[in-house]
Amino acid sequence: MSRISSFIVSGKGRFPVDMLRYDCCWPRDGASAEAILTPVDREVRAAPREVRLVTGKQHGAPCVGRWASFGWTVTLCFDEYGNALNS
Repeated sequence: MSRISSFIVSGKGRFPVDMLRYDCCWPRDGASAEAILTPVDREVRAAPREVRLVTGKQHGAPCVGRWASFGWTVTLCFDEYGNALNS
């Protein structure tokens, strides 16, 4: 089984910042960091956005169920070579 090195989450409203700690991950790029830090107003609540994350986990996928509990969906997981993996 390949080690997951990156994944994408999609959602709207407040970003569940505690998930960064829980899944040992951080923003993959500046746009993702900005999407995490965007203040929540009416427009942000209504508009879905994607956040690309990198994980420091040695094994296993992100906690899909816990992301879902915050209203966010893990849409894609990929390895260090950019190969898509099943989430």
